[in-house]
Amino acid sequence: MMLRAPFSVLLSLFIRALTLSLALDPSHPDESTTPILQDVLKEISTKQKWNLEEVRFTKLEVKKLRIGTGRSFEIRIRLGKSRFVFIFPDEVTDWRRSGGRGRNVELDEIVKQLNSSKVLDPIVLKGPLELRVDGDDHRLSLSLPMNISHIGLKRVLVSEGISVEIREAQAVSLFHSSSRRFAATVDIKEGGCSWSSLGPVCVPLPPIQIIGSASLVAFRTPEADSQIKTSYLSDETIQLLPEKCYDKAHTYKQHYLPTDLLGLKIEKLEKALSSLRTNGTAQTASSVTAKLKASGMVRFQLEIGRSIGSNESESSKRAEWRTKPKIERVWFEIKAKVEGEKLKAVGMRKVVPFIEVDTEAWSSMMSNMSFTEFPSILGPQEALTLDVKW
Repeated sequence: MMLRAPFSVLLSLFIRALTLSLALDPSHPDESTTPILQDVLKEISTKQKWNLEEVRFTKLEVKKLRIGTGRSFEIRIRLGKSRFVFIFPDEVTDWRRSGGRGRNVELDEIVKQLNSSKVLDPIVLKGPLELRVDGDDHRLSLSLPMNISHIGLKRVLVSEGISVEIREAQAVSLFHSSSRRFAATVDIKEGGCSWSSLGPVCVPLPPIQIIGSASLVAFRTPEADSQIKTSYLSDETIQLLPEKCYDKAHTYKQHYLPTDLLGLKIEKLEKALSSLRTNGTAQTASSVTAKLKASGMVRFQLEIGRSIGSNESESSKRAEWRTKPKIERVWFEIKAKVEGEKLKAVGMRKVVPFIEVDTEAWSSMMSNMSFTEFPSILGPQEALTLDVKW
């Protein structure tokens, strides 16, 4: 009797510590996580036809959480009096682990990390075009052959025969119009023009809008290492001069939708549009707005707990002698897009989690121990089996 009490106290303290560790486990939800997942819970409830008020987030599988940077591509086309919108889904080429170590992972920190680090993969565009950066706080840096660089730019005018690689931009957009005239090149010998007589810009160049402080790498095609001459039009505007000059009298019109928008081939889209006919004549696109945007993506598994009523169909299928569960727990794998400070589900599927089983021999437990004063604890829904020999 004297030996039983100390062991009972020690085991009771151990179970209390175990309960506390479960409560502090990051894989278990807390109140701060719910707002981030609110849109995800709504999407799950809609897909499963559940009542949102009966659904709550119960567990997050930290080990399987992955993050990535995707890109969304949107095209708005005006074809005569008709308007078409094509939205291509987000693509993620590489999923990686989050920066958190071990189980110390918080969804709100991951969302902040993705919002601050999401950038597009490099894009190569061919001149002539005009690059503009959007936002007062954003600037462009420009690298030229022979280790020449320029910083603090807002506009870069790219001439014919020069290509520019755009790096670390958050978004890139362009506007194309079949009725807008752009500059055309003429041979210097034929045109007889000189740079001093041309003025800053003869005619408008196709505009490209950049969001974010991107870096530009310019090179001449096909001789990438050849020198590129520049001319500053203002403190924040630079022009990359071509081998051939612009003549005010020579312009051209873009009649057809370009097949290479923002470095992406869209021949299938052009064929689909060209198949649209009015009065037996193929229509050409009068204007095109294309936007390529970086997006933060998160893939994770979570457990959803749902209250089950007495009249639920799943509950009624069980035998009379079996205990009717009051809470249904279902695991989902979610692919979500970061939008502001929340996650929006773009894909989901039910999964069967891998259940880890811990086995402990009954003989290894202390004998003559009282189990009447244990605190109540909430155990997992997995089966607990006791193999007791009397």
